[in-house]
Amino acid sequence: MTTEFEALLSRAIVGDAKERKDFADYCRSNERYILALEWYRRLADAGDAEAQYQAALLFYDGKGCPIPNTDKAVELLTRAAQSGYQPAARKLAEITGVAPIDSTSEGPTDPDPIKPLTFRDVAFKPTNDGSFCSEIVPHERLTAYYSSDTRGDQPDAEQPSNDPSYDYDRGHYANTALRIHEPDMDPGTDQDPYARLDSLIGLSKLKTQLQTIRAAAQFQRRRIEAGLAASAASHHFVFAGSPGTGKTEVARALGRIFLDCKLLTRGHVVEVDRSDLIAGWVGHTALKTEAVLERALGGVLFIDEAYSLAHGSSYDFGDEALTTILKFIEDHRTDLIVVMAGTPAEMDALLACNPGLSSRFRHKIVFPDFSPDELCRIFDKFCREGDYILHGDAWPALTALFRDAHKHITPELGNARFARNAFEFAIENMARRIIRHDDPDLKTLFFSDIPVLSDLMTGKTRAPTLLL
Repeated sequence: MTTEFEALLSRAIVGDAKERKDFADYCRSNERYILALEWYRRLADAGDAEAQYQAALLFYDGKGCPIPNTDKAVELLTRAAQSGYQPAARKLAEITGVAPIDSTSEGPTDPDPIKPLTFRDVAFKPTNDGSFCSEIVPHERLTAYYSSDTRGDQPDAEQPSNDPSYDYDRGHYANTALRIHEPDMDPGTDQDPYARLDSLIGLSKLKTQLQTIRAAAQFQRRRIEAGLAASAASHHFVFAGSPGTGKTEVARALGRIFLDCKLLTRGHVVEVDRSDLIAGWVGHTALKTEAVLERALGGVLFIDEAYSLAHGSSYDFGDEALTTILKFIEDHRTDLIVVMAGTPAEMDALLACNPGLSSRFRHKIVFPDFSPDELCRIFDKFCREGDYILHGDAWPALTALFRDAHKHITPELGNARFARNAFEFAIENMARRIIRHDDPDLKTLFFSDIPVLSDLMTGKTRAPTLLL
């Protein structure tokens, strides 16, 4: 039987402001202060004066936060009072000792009232000690903020999280360190993202499919320029393939491709996995997932091993993350592309367990395993990028290695990843040979440097006499 808590939570996740306020009030009355503060905070960000007042009381009393935070309480009460909420004005006067301003009296209006803030109004930058500091920045200044190297009023990198001035409210989820890949826009680099895509070995069917998607996007853009109606097509993807088959590289190329097609405004790629979306408390996963989605707006959200969101017990929060993602992409049909990636069988199971996914993620791209010849070309590419040369007698050994290994490759072992391991193993063999014999040739890989399959499977190197 569904409890009152579970029923209110379900309505709060998918409902409007009233359902969210009802759930926050229920949590506060039942002394679930952490949850109450989180949900009041969401309403406060949307400009709800009563929620700002209730959140301020929790901060002032130290309920739902590590310690009482008077500065945060005053900030929220000020915003609520400026909206004309009299209980907030009276409480603000009680805390500060300043008489409340009568909202009915005539007088000059505030030329720059405090506006509701969102996650996108908070800028985060790494500090010297590897952590992140936050600063509230108006949305129109975010781009200039991130592009600048110096700025005034920078928060102290050594500021402890138990300092009353620490912005616990906004730093709770929005300052999570994420892997963000910006599009390469340097003037000296190749500006054509398809050139980068074409440099990837294999993936011929995938390249053809992406060309079709690109043509469709350009077609809709031309219709808009001609003053015709354009359909808001979904451009979310499912990438199915074994590890090491190029899914992440293609996702990064997608950011530039759709930026050039003007379907994205920034073209960055936010790379996350289950741990970046799931929180440890009921009701927090939606907040954490939405914070990640907000930071991906204008670009691509790449969810690696997305099938793990559908695993777990009935107390798991993966379904809450999926529900939040589906609702968010429905509300933001443009300027965001979500890519869910994983192994083929697991991704099929994920799509089958949630009908909403298959209807919104129309593009399924399969990344096939590399052939032995393609693995040889990948190995040779690693050599050229690392300024090494493959001697002619090394090619037969290399071909034999990958043909033998291809029979044993599994999703756990990977493909291009296996070629990378073979390359690194060969460099180690080469280093031992050169140091042992004081060889002046520091570039050429010979037959004896190429590892055999047993070396790679066990991690053991051959005896020095075999590396002559």
